[in-house]
Amino acid sequence: VSTQSTWGHLTGKENTTLPRHKMSGNLITGLILLCAITSCYSAEFGDKASDKWDHYVSSLMTKYGHIGIQTACLPRKFDPPADQPYIGTVVMFHGFTACPDQWTELAQKVSTLGYVVLTPLSVGHGLNYTVKGGKTHDNIDFMPDSHKGYEEFVHIINDIAASAGGERVVVGLSLGGALAAYASVTPELEYDRRILMSPLMHLNSSLNEKINEIVNNIPHLRDYRAEFGRACEVERSLGRGGYCQYRVKHVYGAQDFGGNYFNHISTHTPTKMPTQLISSQYDGTINSETVFKLAKKYNLSAISHCQLPEEAGHSFLSIHDSPKQNKYWKEETEWRVASFIAQKSLTRVIGNGVVIQTSPSLDDSLFHVDQNGELISENYQERRCRVDCTPASCAFVPVA
Repeated sequence: VSTQSTWGHLTGKENTTLPRHKMSGNLITGLILLCAITSCYSAEFGDKASDKWDHYVSSLMTKYGHIGIQTACLPRKFDPPADQPYIGTVVMFHGFTACPDQWTELAQKVSTLGYVVLTPLSVGHGLNYTVKGGKTHDNIDFMPDSHKGYEEFVHIINDIAASAGGERVVVGLSLGGALAAYASVTPELEYDRRILMSPLMHLNSSLNEKINEIVNNIPHLRDYRAEFGRACEVERSLGRGGYCQYRVKHVYGAQDFGGNYFNHISTHTPTKMPTQLISSQYDGTINSETVFKLAKKYNLSAISHCQLPEEAGHSFLSIHDSPKQNKYWKEETEWRVASFIAQKSLTRVIGNGVVIQTSPSLDDSLFHVDQNGELISENYQERRCRVDCTPASCAFVPVA
């Protein structure tokens, strides 16, 4: 697997076009060329992809065996039901200091539609913690402190996805959104669709980013161990996987990765890859305006961006973040996302008998665009994701 930086490839990949072929009279050659154009998808996940996934999981166990991995953080593979024909593979990247359990409910929904869903564990994340004298100590020192560690991780996962048959879709939240964006422009494969949720391209404060950059260059200070606080420990006690602590250099590593992608992507080549950008009206973690600028960088070709209600916050699909909150938007949004992934219209009854009908088209399902596919509003704060549910009709509180 190549671990070379792909930043230099970003401009070209977003504007990928098929090469011209000189057709010959040979039937076999013609079929080969047809496969090159149509992708000739294999209708199975395949032994090669399975072996590579198993090798990835076993390598984690070998690398971190002396520490162990939290149960909620183990990489998972969700298979379609036995009576559901295989369509393709979906990769879901989780967020900074979080774990694959962020994706469990969405992954289960998507798998019922005929997809194998892979939820890998991000590099250096999810290791077992220790408790001494009532104080929790996270084993955080394997997390990357620059973009290179995350690049290498993405290439490993992309190599697995490239070996799978059928369609390939990539999804990510927060840091995982940046990982998914990067994964979609690497040389290993070209995904069919991508969904970027609150992608961490820049932090919510440019001042904080600058401070992190300065402190990261000061020995000892860059190794300072910080904490998310009591709220994170409460979430952990209620089942959340992941870390509640980090070092300054780890935050810098995440912002370095997201910032590199954002700064290097072309501003002139419209993406041909159907893409959804989803964020919330208020996000205390990322710079929401940067998500809007990312949509502009993609030139809005086959793309849209909308925002969930303010109360949805940053990790809006995770039952483990703010678990006592009424996440009334969660199940509806998951089915709308699943509809886009599968490119399939769905009808589901959720909450207190609310019937939702989804469509894979951008204008009918989750995102508000005009007849030409352009975003209706130039003001990113005015774009609203479609949510038919209300706090009363679809009340959902993970922990009462």
